[in-house]
Amino acid sequence: MKKTITALSGLIVFAGLAAYAVGDPPGNPQNKVVPASASAPASPMPGTRVAVVNINSVLKNYQKAQYLNNSIKSEVQGYAEKMNKIKEEVAKRQAEVTKPTTTAPQREQMEKEVVAYQRQLQDLDNEARKTITAKQGSIAVQIFREIETVVDAVAKTNNFDLVLSYPDATTKDEMYLTDNVVRKLASQAAIPLFYKPHIDLTGAVITTLNASFPAPTGSAVSPAPAAPQQPQK
Repeated sequence: MKKTITALSGLIVFAGLAAYAVGDPPGNPQNKVVPASASAPASPMPGTRVAVVNINSVLKNYQKAQYLNNSIKSEVQGYAEKMNKIKEEVAKRQAEVTKPTTTAPQREQMEKEVVAYQRQLQDLDNEARKTITAKQGSIAVQIFREIETVVDAVAKTNNFDLVLSYPDATTKDEMYLTDNVVRKLASQAAIPLFYKPHIDLTGAVITTLNASFPAPTGSAVSPAPAAPQQPQK
């Protein structure tokens, strides 16, 4: 059961927390990267201007992404509770089967019920995987398209010609953790080893996303799962 829920939880791919404080292109009087809703600099800069966006930080700080991620987690938990109730019923019958006072007909009946519960458990597991996978995929496409739209707007607002996305740590404490360093060394993506703060659009993208696509109101909690059905005798 734990393995099943771990696998389902692994379908979920959203992360963390940060703020918006980044420098900006020369020519901007404030020397700050501005959200897409702000006015663009008066004159475009010559040459090719390149910016970077930490996609991990965007996902971690985009409130709507976090809300939808939590809604998936709640649904996974709902399936886990249903499965646990079925497993409890199986355990009860298995315990009764081993009692010396259990008659042969009773034992036979309970063994049939155990088989029925196990089939119900497998069906529920299949349903959970299919449902969660579909919803996770739909959410991923939705969030990606919103990020893509905002990156386009922020880049144009700040007169950048090229924006590179990279996955990296979102805090200084995470920067040199083994997992993060190994992933960066093994990754074939564009990983900046050095960049000046004014080309980092991450904060402006997060600010614009949260202003343009706010998280839905209300809690992302699934209704209480129904109790398992009793096998037909």
